[in-house]
Order: sequence, then structure tokens, then C-alpha cells
Amino acid sequence: MIYADMIAKELENSGITHVFCYAGGTISFLIDAIKKNTDIKIITTRHEQGASFMASAFSKSGNGLGCCISTSGPGALNLITGIADAYYDYTSILCIVGQCGSEQSSKPVDINTRQNGFQYCDIMSVTESISCDSVELYDTRKSIKSLINKCIKNRAPLVVSIPIDIQRRIVL
Repeated sequence: MIYADMIAKELENSGITHVFCYAGGTISFLIDAIKKNTDIKIITTRHEQGASFMASAFSKSGNGLGCCISTSGPGALNLITGIADAYYDYTSILCIVGQCGSEQSSKPVDINTRQNGFQYCDIMSVTESISCDSVELYDTRKSIKSLINKCIKNRAPLVVSIPIDIQRRIVL
């Protein structure tokens, strides 16, 4: 089993019934795992911003925890307005974004380096003021369930970034 399979099952076991997503390369393993291993319904949107607003509306309507999924970089940044909307409305949503490989997921080392990995963006720094937490998962032993509980308790968005190499890492 790969980590993406484990996360998909944890999402389902945490009560996630729908995910609103705009797919991209760095989140493909998780989307594939959700499709293959769960009964979670994947709603494909035409834009990432729509995905975050749909997740927020889903939560606000009382249907359960809204979840949106996006790829890295500009895709993740397109979720921001919906995340801010949920934050200011005290609405819990789970936002999962892909990320370039973990060896590239670090801030540029000097001013002349614009990005280390393809479309890398430090989404955690961007969302820290409009979420209950912004986390990048590197440890495949870490459960996403405790993070989801924090999101629900705080009535605020949770942003989880998962590097592509971690999504496909084999776990026991």
C-alpha cells in the first residue's frame, strides 16, 4: 500500500463523503487512491477556486466536512479566496494540495533562485493566517485524522500539503 491509499481510507473513515477537486500532476496519486479505494464521490470542478467554495458550501449546508483537492503552486494558490471565506465564516474545510518532491520543497536558498521545484509554492506560509493549521506531510506514519479533528474543533480550514514522492511512498 502507498501513503495515498492510506490517506484515502483515513478520509473515508473520518466521514468525508465528497471531494471537490481540480486535478493536477502533483496530487494525482491521492485522487487515484480515492477513486480506487473508497466510496468518496469526486466532484471535478472547472477551477480550484470553485473547489474551495464548494467545499465551504458543503460544510455550511450541514452535509459533513467539505474537502477540496488541488495540485501545487498556482493551483494551490487558487484555493485561497475560498479558504479565506471559510475562515471568516467559522467554517471547517479540509484543503489538500499536492506538492513537488520533498527534496525540492524548500524555500529558495538565495534571491536569484525563484523556485526549487516545478511550480513549488510555500502554501503553508500563505495560508497560516487563514487556517487553523497548515501542514506539509513528510512522515508516512502520521495520521491525517487528528488534523481533521483539529479542523472541526476550531471551525476553521485545515491546509495539508503532500509532496508527490511521499504520496507514492510504500507504507506497511
